[in-house]
Amino acid sequence: LENLNTTLQQISDLLKTVEIAILIVAVALSILLIGEFFLKISESWCLRVSDFTHFHYGTHRID
Repeated sequence: LENLNTTLQQISDLLKTVEIAILIVAVALSILLIGEFFLKISESWCLRVSDFTHFHYGTHRID
């Protein structure tokens, strides 16, 4: 019975470690996705500002 208790304790510790690892991966992926989202927003915003300034200063070309 003592051996079973020790085994269950080890499994419990292992599951806690796995849970923490999954949590870390989930947080990292969330940060990555949010960063990518903001990067796309800033790229499109910069492109819009760039188009506006070219149009404003008369350097806008229509090919």
